[in-house]
Amino acid sequence: MVPSARYRVDHQLSRGSIETWSGLDETLHRPVTIRIADLDTEAGQRLRLQARALARLEHPGLLHVLDTSSDDERFAVITEALPPSHLGEELHARGHLRAGEALDIVVEVGDALAALHRAGFAHGGVAPSSIGRRENQRFVILDGPPTSDAVVIPATPNGDLRSLAILLHVLVIGHPPLVSPGGHHDLHPAIPAVLAPLLSRALDDGDPWPDTTAFVLALRDALPHVPTEDDEDDSAASGSFLRAERAWFAPVGVLLIIAAVILTVGIIVARTPAGQSIIDNAKEVVGFDTTTTLPATSPSTIVPPRTTAPSAELAIIDITDFDPSGDDRTEHPERLNLINDGDPDAGWYTERYTTREFGNLKDGVGLIIALGPPQQLDRLELGSPTLGWSVEIYIADESAGNVIDWGEPVARARDVRGAADFEFDEATAATVLVWITDLGDELSTGGHRATITDVTVQGRPLFG
Repeated sequence: MVPSARYRVDHQLSRGSIETWSGLDETLHRPVTIRIADLDTEAGQRLRLQARALARLEHPGLLHVLDTSSDDERFAVITEALPPSHLGEELHARGHLRAGEALDIVVEVGDALAALHRAGFAHGGVAPSSIGRRENQRFVILDGPPTSDAVVIPATPNGDLRSLAILLHVLVIGHPPLVSPGGHHDLHPAIPAVLAPLLSRALDDGDPWPDTTAFVLALRDALPHVPTEDDEDDSAASGSFLRAERAWFAPVGVLLIIAAVILTVGIIVARTPAGQSIIDNAKEVVGFDTTTTLPATSPSTIVPPRTTAPSAELAIIDITDFDPSGDDRTEHPERLNLINDGDPDAGWYTERYTTREFGNLKDGVGLIIALGPPQQLDRLELGSPTLGWSVEIYIADESAGNVIDWGEPVARARDVRGAADFEFDEATAATVLVWITDLGDELSTGGHRATITDVTVQGRPLFG
């Protein structure tokens, strides 16, 4: 597997043009991560060239390259072992991070990106799932140069800088900034005032930062002025949204006091003979049917307010492959970045199976779409060239490891001839499971495989 007898290959962590494996350095008896690519591919050649160019690059925010190895067909990069979890998992569990904590992370990651840029390379765009936490609690970028190919090609330093700003917004709020039809990024009002102009400049092409180093220095200077833990509400993930709306609390409180006074006076008047006479006369004037019984309402019943915002495209925080019955529980994760990339001929697809029923090996595979905080869902659109495929849609506030734990599907479609659209009524969720149950017609090259090229979710945020 590896063109060197020194390293033992254990478990495959991801597939694609560059495979990632866990392994062991049998000389030093230490765990390692091994990236392997075929030299007859473009990705393999890029990996070989950049590994040589970056062999001496050392930064605590980048994985340490320990060794390289090659033969006539394959090239391998050996690095330190990957951390056991990534920031995306932590963010999913917590909903959002404190502003100061998030800023510390982004400064660390930004320093690493700046070092990479100074060496003449770009990452392609950082996200919570591409950041791991070491045992010493420092953060490290898990993918991209110097240990693998760029996440997005072409990768640019300016693109990395913008992704860094979006990352900070995601960590503090739980989702990226909304994008207006004109392409303007609208920051959430819960973003601390000291950070808002820095992020706006990073996301605005009209006055960009000169480089990542300048942006990181500005973020570091802002760190002492970010609200401390004592200033922030840690009771729930929605706390930041409540803080953003606290300006409404004062007038609402006044109205509640006035309403209570009116109610008290009304009760007192209604209990007097004169007051009851006035009420009876008023009923006759307005034609009120005294035999009509109004439905009782429990004082503990709270009816949640319906959002009146127009339906719009919701931001998708993350898309992950879902294969609970597979040996490695993955289904082409390396192709997830091809969803919504603007190319209708490319996308994520399943493995190729001998039958449309997954070769009788499993009930289905799918995608989990993370939306950040719970949203009101109106519509889901799936772009696909596959003919005859079938799909079920599940929703939940938290993703589950098995389909049965998602409950009942809220929508399904059979024998779909290409794209599939679903409309929802009174549905709210933070995650959506697209569960493919039938792979469709046989491919011209043989076998069965379903492809999804685009995913669009429309709805309305419940907060903010």
